[in-house]
Amino acid sequence: MPALPVETLRTIFEYIDHSNSLLNVLPTCRQFFQLAHPLLYIQVTIRDLAMTAKLQSLLDAIQANGRRALYVRGLLLPARIGDDKQVKLIDVLATKLKKLKTLSLPVATVPFAFL
Repeated sequence: MPALPVETLRTIFEYIDHSNSLLNVLPTCRQFFQLAHPLLYIQVTIRDLAMTAKLQSLLDAIQANGRRALYVRGLLLPARIGDDKQVKLIDVLATKLKKLKTLSLPVATVPFAFL
C-alpha cells in the first residue's frame, strides 16, 4: 500500500483538536511523531489552579528541547495570577517563546464596590 504524502498527513493531524488524541498519534511511528509533535505546542492553554506547576513543566519541556519554544504561537492562562513565582515563570517563558503571537490573560469581572 502506498504511503500518504507528508503534506496530507500534516493536514490530517492539524484537524485533530483534542490533545489526548494527538498524544495517541505520537508513538505510532517516527514520521507521525515528527509531524504531530509540534502541533501539541501551537496553542498552550493552562486552565487549572495548579498553574505554577504547569508553567514550570512547560518551561522544563522547552529547556529539554529548545525547538519546542519555536512551536508555541499562543499561550492562554487563567485570569488569576496568584504569586510572584508565576509572574517570573511567565516572564521567562515569554522571553523564550520567540514566535509567540498571542499571550492571553483573560480578566475576570469582579464587582467593584466604592467605599
